[in-house]
Amino acid sequence: MFIWLGLDADDAFSHLKARVCEVDRALGINGSRDSFPFHVSFKISFEVPDGRFEEIAETVTDYYRTLHGFTLYPRAIEKEDGIVWVRYREEPYLSEIKQNLNRLLLEKFGIEMHPYDYDDLFHTTLYMDEDEEALARAFDAVKDAPLPAKVAATRFALGVSPTGDIGSYVICRTVTAS
Repeated sequence: MFIWLGLDADDAFSHLKARVCEVDRALGINGSRDSFPFHVSFKISFEVPDGRFEEIAETVTDYYRTLHGFTLYPRAIEKEDGIVWVRYREEPYLSEIKQNLNRLLLEKFGIEMHPYDYDDLFHTTLYMDEDEEALARAFDAVKDAPLPAKVAATRFALGVSPTGDIGSYVICRTVTAS
């Protein structure tokens, strides 16, 4: 089983999500918009050691309960290698949450950091695909879409997947901060 940890940002992007889904269907881009919210990841998905899911999920949920809400500020829609995303301005509290989760998982469960876990380029992925032509068309279709001025960061989520494949994750726990 695989676990994903992040911030549910779906509510702030309802209009953009509708446009992204429309383009997904038209271009055949690999998307998982129906089963998974737009989000900001705290950690690259990781495989759970056998029999440890409940303990890990409870530890993460307990940590989420200590967090307070904050605000994220979208910068722009950008295209990077194989990804179209909404990038955010720097947010120290988001970096702190990510660092604390990585440290907690390493110290308590021996879950190592992935190279991407060291990266603080916080974003919400709109498209991810190896077909650069299709990705360029998708980017052109959404690059000028209006973004919310701010995103309320109050819903922390834990998702699971039996395989770790894109489109196979579902949210199984959420904690809403005040």
